[in-house]
Amino acid sequence: MLIFRPLFKRLISTRKASTLSAAWQIHRFGEEELQFTKTRPVPVIQNPKHVLVKVHATSVNPIDIKMKEGYGNVLLSAMKKYMTDVRGQGNSEFPLILGRDFSGVVVEVGKGVTHFRPGDEVWGAPEPKRQGAHAEYCVVHQSEMSRKPRNLSHVEAASLPYVGLTAWAAINTIGQFKPYKLPSRSTLVLGASGGVGTFAVQLLKAYGTRVVATCSSDAASLVRGLGADEVVDYRSPDVFQQLQKFGQFDLILDTVGDELSAKARQLLKTDPRHYPLVTIATPLFRNTDEHGLMLGLVKSAFTFGTEVIQAVRTQQGVRWAFFLSNEKALNSIASLAEQGKIKPVIGRVFSFDQVPQAFEFVKNGHMRGKAVIKVR
Repeated sequence: MLIFRPLFKRLISTRKASTLSAAWQIHRFGEEELQFTKTRPVPVIQNPKHVLVKVHATSVNPIDIKMKEGYGNVLLSAMKKYMTDVRGQGNSEFPLILGRDFSGVVVEVGKGVTHFRPGDEVWGAPEPKRQGAHAEYCVVHQSEMSRKPRNLSHVEAASLPYVGLTAWAAINTIGQFKPYKLPSRSTLVLGASGGVGTFAVQLLKAYGTRVVATCSSDAASLVRGLGADEVVDYRSPDVFQQLQKFGQFDLILDTVGDELSAKARQLLKTDPRHYPLVTIATPLFRNTDEHGLMLGLVKSAFTFGTEVIQAVRTQQGVRWAFFLSNEKALNSIASLAEQGKIKPVIGRVFSFDQVPQAFEFVKNGHMRGKAVIKVR
């Protein structure tokens, strides 16, 4: 391995971290307030396939609220340790910058980057194991970004990557949904007014499917405006019976993980050629946080195995989905946005000095659209 290190060093940036920039960061997990600094060094590229981006806009997602409080720390820390010990690419955990969305302009590229260059307008979502985008600059792997949709501003673009890639992973990667191969296509989105839900409704409509959605009554007009064919109030005492009236579904996407979600698999078609209930509300991070890395993974594997056994018995499967970086998916999403088939749903735009207020806005819940931060 030592033989290749000189070559590797010649492929990365030689720029020194001498320029200072502004960022919002935390120094520990918990209820600690976000701290603003103007003295954080501009990140240096440490991998030949990394890209330095000047951030024009970012956003706050519910995952940022959870990560600030330590959610997923056990598993993510293990991933960061692997990157540091094995690959030599890790960052110290603190101070930690949150923020899983960005839209901006390329400043510098590693010598191994072949399809981006300085000046390109890009968007993307850095993986949770990396420093985030609540900063004037961020470094991302080229596989975590693509060119920004030409018809969207940076503020509009920054509302889409994380929720879009999460929905894409659930529907296409994990759910393996192939709508054009089904003679009739009927889908159900549980929790359709959140960030992932609003994107999923639009994506499924772009695929030509019939979409039934659940949300609160005050969000019904929003969800219908995104293309949902039928909208059911999840607070209704007979919500399950209302959903049964629409027949069985080819695919169900669960974004909430509540009592209705537990019953919803009964609404799936039992034909094994059809698709599962895919949930993004999985117990993996919670289990590792509560029980430690190894026991938490074992507990999660047992739960997952139980789901598999039940799926075999009933032919109504449940699969777990997570956010996944996917440059090809970002390119496809950008194309759909440029065709007008995917539109940003923005609840409020904050200035860069209002990041703490943006966190409160998201933490209070029941948002109608994303909280976007205009950095510059």
